[in-house]
Amino acid sequence: MKFYISITLYIVMFCLSLTSFGLADYPLSFKDADDRAILFEKRPARVVSLVPSVTEIIFSINAGDAIQGVTYHDTYPSEASLKESAGGFFSPSVERIRKMKPDVIFISDLHETVIRSYKDTECKLIRLSMKNTEELYATIRMLGRIFDRKNEAEKCITNIRTALDHTAKKISAIPRGERKRVIRLM
Repeated sequence: MKFYISITLYIVMFCLSLTSFGLADYPLSFKDADDRAILFEKRPARVVSLVPSVTEIIFSINAGDAIQGVTYHDTYPSEASLKESAGGFFSPSVERIRKMKPDVIFISDLHETVIRSYKDTECKLIRLSMKNTEELYATIRMLGRIFDRKNEAEKCITNIRTALDHTAKKISAIPRGERKRVIRLM
């Protein structure tokens, strides 16, 4: 009788551990920024990211192992530049992407050719919006859920908030009217 109780206890503990590690989050469903319904039965394994900011986030949450291809604009982190090139951000090669056999492609609204080419396939096209910091944090959390890296996603958000707070403290002594405005164009 003790043997059966021990076995049952181990099984219950194992099931609880799966939940605590986030392995029970699949299936995962959501709508992307283009209102496409997305369903994941498991963690994606063959990802092409045509959006450098998404690529950077995926690497920052330690899910870079799933990335098969990126644009040649993806240079950060340095591991991204070691991935296969899908072409440029503005002109990704559908042929190169097809050779990578992705199960997911992260796109922007500029990737009409890719969208048309993959419209009726099993490959998931996902566009994530990052127009402000709240959308950025929501995107990081969503990527954390997609790649089963929720804790890493929260750490990434904390790091960004810490950096923004640090900058805010540095400039707080400068009167608003005297602060320089900066824009970065790419």
